[in-house]
Amino acid sequence: MDTFAKPAFVGPVTTSPVFILSPPRTGSTLLRCVLDSHSQIYAPHELHLGDLCVEPTHRLTLRSLEELGVTPRDLENLLWDSVMQRLLAQSGKSVFVDKTPSHLFHWRRIVEMWPKAKFILLVRHPQRILRSYREHLGADGHLERFMQYLEVMQEARETLTGFHLRYEELTTDPARVVHDLCDFLGVAWEPEMLDYGHRDHGSMSVDVGDATEAFKSGVIQRNERPLPVDGLAPVLAPFCRSWGYSLDG
Repeated sequence: MDTFAKPAFVGPVTTSPVFILSPPRTGSTLLRCVLDSHSQIYAPHELHLGDLCVEPTHRLTLRSLEELGVTPRDLENLLWDSVMQRLLAQSGKSVFVDKTPSHLFHWRRIVEMWPKAKFILLVRHPQRILRSYREHLGADGHLERFMQYLEVMQEARETLTGFHLRYEELTTDPARVVHDLCDFLGVAWEPEMLDYGHRDHGSMSVDVGDATEAFKSGVIQRNERPLPVDGLAPVLAPFCRSWGYSLDG
């Protein structure tokens, strides 16, 4: 009797997706909408792929998958890829850009699943992130999670090859930065990307998008408030140094 040959598991259909990796409150929604304004770039709302799980509930299903050499993680990968591919196809565009801060915690899995993926590593002055984080998520109840984001972002920056970007560069010299981003993504520069308000990027609210007045203006603005006069939180100093920020802001 011939031995049953287990089929090779099919790789992703979305071969070269782009991932914006960043902590929350770094201007990633602004960057998403700027990129989404390009005729060939589709950058939807946050997907939260990490919460799309496959959990077979019957032992026979598990046994069958095991015999085929297919794991629940393989099926999750297919699901993640299928969602992205369908959205990209519906958009009629050619480049998919994902902007989901929580995907930062999955960057190793993303690299494993999409070896040809591109990464935009977006940061902002850590003290400004912290202030915005507190204003939108409460006082100190989320600080442990906040520090986890910074630590994982540091790991990704030290490991991944990609486009390193500081939010302050985007807001002070947007034309140059977006032009360089287009080169990185392999698409032609389109100046109208800077006027992102002329395109529909979906609804904006606290939970989905950005509802601030500066964002709703539809153009990139530099509107950073001064940092607190009592100085930098000491725990943020190593990240400031590594990301190229002065300790006095």
